[in-house]
Amino acid sequence: MADLGAIAKLHNQIKAIHGGTISGTVHNASGANVSRCVVAFSRVTKQASGGAISDPATGNYSILTNILNKGQEHFVVEFDSGYESQARVIDRVIPL
Repeated sequence: MADLGAIAKLHNQIKAIHGGTISGTVHNASGANVSRCVVAFSRVTKQASGGAISDPATGNYSILTNILNKGQEHFVVEFDSGYESQARVIDRVIPL
């Protein structure tokens, strides 16, 4: 995969234009890695900028954010797929 800086990544000849990457790891209340729907929202527009499903084995996720929201602060919401816990919000995240 070729890294074209903050604007695109080339993978198998497919170019994805994006405004940056937000990544992290999701854990449940007992600290185990879990799969969750994770969505990044622009703090300016309050619109979704990108989303991902975290890996069930590692809990890792990576979100390529909307190019129109490059450099803007985001809040990231980790949604519980069931009723185990409430959604978790991480605020003031800037895509790299």
